[in-house]
This record gives sequence, C-alpha cells and structure tokens, in this order.
Amino acid sequence: MTQATGQSSSLGKEDFLKLLVAQLAHQDPLQPMENTEFVAQLATFSNLEQMMSVNTNLGLLQISQAAMANSQVAGLIGKEVEAKGDMLQLLKQGSTVSVNFDLPVAAQEVTIKIKDMKGNVIRTLQVGSRMAGLNSAAWDGKDSMGNLMPAGTYSVDISAKDKNGNAVNASSHFKGIVSGVTFINGIPLLEVGSTTVQVGDVVAVRQPASGS
Repeated sequence: MTQATGQSSSLGKEDFLKLLVAQLAHQDPLQPMENTEFVAQLATFSNLEQMMSVNTNLGLLQISQAAMANSQVAGLIGKEVEAKGDMLQLLKQGSTVSVNFDLPVAAQEVTIKIKDMKGNVIRTLQVGSRMAGLNSAAWDGKDSMGNLMPAGTYSVDISAKDKNGNAVNASSHFKGIVSGVTFINGIPLLEVGSTTVQVGDVVAVRQPASGS
C-alpha cells in the first residue's frame, strides 16, 4: 500500500531540469535523442520557467493590492459610516438618534420598533406616510414609558404598507463611528460600537459631528 509522503507531487523547474539531464546521460549512444525532440523538451522547460515567473509576479501583485486596500479601509477609523443593517447606536443617554430606512415604493403607513439587545421591544414609533427612497425618523432615546435608555446598541424592526394595505419591503440603515478594523481571513470588518460591518454594506462615509 502506498503511503503519503506529505510532500507536493508537482514538478518544479529544477526537477524538470534534473530529469532532462538524466535522460541525456542515460540515452543510448547508438540511438541518441533526435534534435527535434531535444528542442521540444527545452521549449517545454522554458515555458515552465516563464509560467512560474508569471505566477510569482501575480502573487506579489495580489499582496500589494491587498495591502493598499487594507490601508484604505484603516483610513475609515474615526469616521462616521452609514451602513445597511438593523443596528442602532445610542451614543449617550438622552440623545436623539436618526432611524434611517429605504423604501422601494411610497408607503402610507410606517411602523418602527426599537428593541434592546435581548430582542425586547422598548418603543414603537408610528411615523405615518413616507415617500419612496431614503427616509429618516427620530428616536428620542426613551422607552414607551418615557424613561431614558442607556447608551449602547439597539436594533430596529421596520414594517410598512402601501395605500392598498400591501406590505412594503423596507430596509434599515444605521450610523456609527468606526473604532477599529478587524481582518478575518483577509476580509476587513469595521468595528462600529459593539457590532461589525462589512465594507460592502457601507452606503456613506462622513466626518463625525462635533461632540460625537
């Protein structure tokens, strides 16, 4: 039974050259290798060397591009980003937060539920009709009893209906300050409050307001 050696079975240019030299050393002197066959093997060796050089250069280019992209993402630290998602950052107790959402069509009735991190609904906002596109509603940072909620991360659940009572698929956005960047398997994730955001979900980048 053949045992695995744990080594790569692919041949490099040095292995190919050794095989070619061994073939020349052990050929029959009465029937030497044809010139055309020898030239063909040399051409194969040359092509192999060129392909390995191209692969090396492509690998270096990929590393360089990844380094540039990571540097650009790191430049978002300290910036305010608006991203797709249901998170809501209450920066300080008593502050007002904008709940941003996008509507594919106009809605006659929009309801926003604010939830704590345990999933409990702490406030329901009836914001009435809204036009198609990006919309905003204000949450004063209070629960349904008028109590000030502590600073932290909350979530929103947005439901909407058109004038005929049909459901409208609303997507929520949230804002927050980027405090850091985490790289997982080479993929950058922005640290915003207690959550992480994929760069592809970011729809806007702004300078943070004074005092944020």
